[in-house]
Amino acid sequence: MEDAINFRTATPKDYEFLYALHCKTMHDYIEATWGWDEVWQQNHFRENFQPEANQIIVLNNHDVGRIELNHKADEVRVGNIQILPKYQSKGIGSSIMLKIIRQAQQHKQCVTLQVLKVNPARRFYERLGFVVDGEDDAHFKMKRA
Repeated sequence: MEDAINFRTATPKDYEFLYALHCKTMHDYIEATWGWDEVWQQNHFRENFQPEANQIIVLNNHDVGRIELNHKADEVRVGNIQILPKYQSKGIGSSIMLKIIRQAQQHKQCVTLQVLKVNPARRFYERLGFVVDGEDDAHFKMKRA
């Protein structure tokens, strides 16, 4: 699987794809946590859109998702990983996260992320060795040493 997955830096032309991806992957969790306000979502996404901070996940020449990573001296922070529902549960997320974990281990870094409390992805991260390291009202903060 890992050989079929590639990445490319997002560009402003990816705006529509990335907003649609956000809606398809996050709508239900945002709705359950804060309520979904379409106008607010559009404005917030537009105001915070930084294409260069995103890598588009490409599977067999098809854009299937995005990942945002922030590398620090002792930590790799996964800001977002979103995969189109059609491509979920096919090993893509596991392959990507395991690669991030291996690279972080080589550099003696931990991997951190946060997940909405209502998002069942928490179990996915726990299977990969992440533990809850804190929380706020809406998120679990997770870490893998």
